[in-house]
Amino acid sequence: TAAEQAAALALYLEELRLPETLEARAEELAWGGQESLAAEYRQLWELIVSALEQCEAILGDLEMDLFGFGRLFCLMLSQYDIGTIPVALDRVSAGDFDRMRRRSIKHLIVLGAADGRLPPGSEPGGLFSEDEREQLLALNIDLGGVGESELWREFALIYHTLSLPSETLTLCYPQRAADGEALRPAFVFRRAEALFSLPVQAVDATRCRLAAPAPALTLAAHALRGGGTPLQKAAAACLQEKMPERFAPLLAAASLQRGSLSAPAVESLYGRHLYLTASRVDRFSSCRFAYFCQYGLRAQPYVPATFSAPEIGSFLHFLLETTARALRERGGFAAASDDEVLAIAHEAIEDFVHRELNDFQEKTARFVYLFRRLCRDAERIVLDTVRELRRSDFEPLDFELNFSRASDLPPVELGGEEGGLTLTGVADRVDGWLHEGKLYLRVVDYKSGKTKFSLSDVWYGMGMQMLLYLFTLGENGAAHYGHEIVPAGVMYLPARAELLSESARPDDATVEAKHADALRRSGLVLSDGAVLEAWEKGEDKRYIPVRFKKGAPVGALADAEQLGRLSRHVKKRLREMAAELRRGSIAADPYFRNGTENACHYCDYADACLFSDGEGGERCRCLPKLKDEQVWANILEEEGEHA
Repeated sequence: TAAEQAAALALYLEELRLPETLEARAEELAWGGQESLAAEYRQLWELIVSALEQCEAILGDLEMDLFGFGRLFCLMLSQYDIGTIPVALDRVSAGDFDRMRRRSIKHLIVLGAADGRLPPGSEPGGLFSEDEREQLLALNIDLGGVGESELWREFALIYHTLSLPSETLTLCYPQRAADGEALRPAFVFRRAEALFSLPVQAVDATRCRLAAPAPALTLAAHALRGGGTPLQKAAAACLQEKMPERFAPLLAAASLQRGSLSAPAVESLYGRHLYLTASRVDRFSSCRFAYFCQYGLRAQPYVPATFSAPEIGSFLHFLLETTARALRERGGFAAASDDEVLAIAHEAIEDFVHRELNDFQEKTARFVYLFRRLCRDAERIVLDTVRELRRSDFEPLDFELNFSRASDLPPVELGGEEGGLTLTGVADRVDGWLHEGKLYLRVVDYKSGKTKFSLSDVWYGMGMQMLLYLFTLGENGAAHYGHEIVPAGVMYLPARAELLSESARPDDATVEAKHADALRRSGLVLSDGAVLEAWEKGEDKRYIPVRFKKGAPVGALADAEQLGRLSRHVKKRLREMAAELRRGSIAADPYFRNGTENACHYCDYADACLFSDGEGGERCRCLPKLKDEQVWANILEEEGEHA
């Protein structure tokens, strides 16, 4: 198989001591003064290993001969670029106005010098309004961003920058913004025109956009798909006249439909046996073409090169898991006071700063401030999570439980070897309650966004992640935990700080009620009195994903029979998805619920897809929000039809 070919080649290269040979060669080059070439040699081994890992991950169990594997491996290597970042930019440097410090500049080009950008217009932001900043300035408290001093600072910065070049200064501005709005030149154009008697020269924007092949092709492609702006139509006409050899294949491709993949193509892209994760299932259920782009073609969206703060979700996951583990080892959650919890959380944060952020070295003061502000919110989230566990008989049993690594907890297997499906994944947390010899389990998922559990989404094949883990534990968890397993439910834990907004000054009771409502979890709970009490003890149940009216639970409840039906529905959806993948379906069929809740809203592949509802026979799938009662009725009807 391809995986075995990759493993054999890796072993052979290690026996040849290729890493040591490349490193020795790099040292020789560095000793000879060829630092750039030495840096390139040091990248080779990592690139080879990365290519082998991709071969194993993509081709997997696909049987291949030595020639076929060698050809694909060499093709993959040919797609890598090796280069080094120069120590200094000797010819061109780029930056904002306040970063231009060099006095030895010969030529300076100022881009985007439009009115409102030079100097920049005032942008409201922060806690204080412009009037409040002016009042503080009158009290000698200067927060910046307001008043004549700020305007003069901008003028001084412009003067400093424009006086840097010794030979030429070029000013340019776009005649129109990206949305088509007409723009005016900044004031510096009038000053330069008066000083040097040089008129402002207008350049045809269309000619500029069509001067480079890549932008012209992009514009023409949109026009050929139907309709198009005047600029896109002009690009198509220009390309047809000046580059017919590039226009002909573009025109031919414009008439093609998405179609479907052949069986060999499906096997080459996805393998003979499908391996899916919960995120892949959600992606396919939201749009098949997006799934094909991301997991079939492995197309990577353009990502700007920026220095960004650590992902908030990853940091909060780390903090919640580390704190919960430490408390469990120190005697449980009830034994620790709030101060002890915060001390443990603070210790975990400092460990994260040391290991992941290198003790803030090379980090700006703003980064440190924002991170410390995030930490204050994170400590409140940790404290709230611990307070919830104190009120519950459920205790964390596993963190980051990987269903593909635990030897006694196999992944979900559906179907046979041919056309089979294996579902793997990682559960953030699994809690258990041992009662009358049975272990009741609930799956907890941390969410830094505002995602809520929805039976309506599950009906449509989305948001099934926690249920998949729960039902897998129900079927295969006895060997892992040593007890008979009873699925007790699933729960989203909001790993975020809730901000409450009120139009007027609220009283303490209103704030407390709203805060308690914001803390309530989202999920599905087994409809059993003992389970409800174990989930959260006491009459004042503020966390459980169930509400109580006149003492009776209502809302996100399901009895054992309903959970069984739900398990069968989830497996049915998975089999349907596997069948669609095997048939090579790559249709653009994005789901649509409203203007912001749809598959196209934040899709990375919109430019490749160019989906238009109703065009070419492709339609979006309108998925209205269903009430829980309707979902249960649909599942019951589905089972009746299947029977």
